[in-house]
Amino acid sequence: MLELTQKIIEEAEKIEIRPNDRNKEGDLLVSPEGPVSNLGKQNELYWRMARTETFKEFFGDWQNKLSSSSKIVDTNGEPLVVFRGVSKDLSSDNFYNKEFYKKNVTGIERGVHVSPSHRVASEEYSGDGGTYGLFVNARKPAKKESVRRGIEEMVDEIFYIPRKYLRIPKFSPHFYDCVLGVNRNIALGDRSVSLSSKKLEDLYEIVVRDPQQILILPSTFRGKTFKNEG
Repeated sequence: MLELTQKIIEEAEKIEIRPNDRNKEGDLLVSPEGPVSNLGKQNELYWRMARTETFKEFFGDWQNKLSSSSKIVDTNGEPLVVFRGVSKDLSSDNFYNKEFYKKNVTGIERGVHVSPSHRVASEEYSGDGGTYGLFVNARKPAKKESVRRGIEEMVDEIFYIPRKYLRIPKFSPHFYDCVLGVNRNIALGDRSVSLSSKKLEDLYEIVVRDPQQILILPSTFRGKTFKNEG
């Protein structure tokens, strides 16, 4: 996956920023005459990366086919940067090893826990080794409570209904590739976030089932310098 990041960076360096990609104040836009880009505010390189063909092969064509691309996007429909705090001894091999995340974790909590909040990621996820910025390719997200109800229904059908009447429930853990957690206000009492907010940016965490769905952003990965990194 680090090789994929390198390839995307190399393509990003060739992306031309045209005059109509910025507003009068010089801010990068999501699209000409569109809203100001959150990616552009964070890092111009991230804005370029999200517009490369190789990135769209990984994430999906979020500009033209949002329905079939990753759903981990911000309110502008642009790829959302999420974060993961890491321990000092975490290697890239472990980060991308699915078995690494199965230790002491079961059920819907199994996977890579990331957060739209840099503070939550660095404080809650053993961030003594720094905090990674990430893009996530998750095209079939499910809400935590929906997943819990589905599992409960599945268990109920398996154990309480006579086998001859057993029906295969519509719900299956294989139908989702990430689980969306609760609002940060609910989890932490963070009053900067509205209780009624449905924005991904305001979630406490997202659990990604497979680390291969994750792309580590340059400038955040400890111990790795990417060529042409801006």
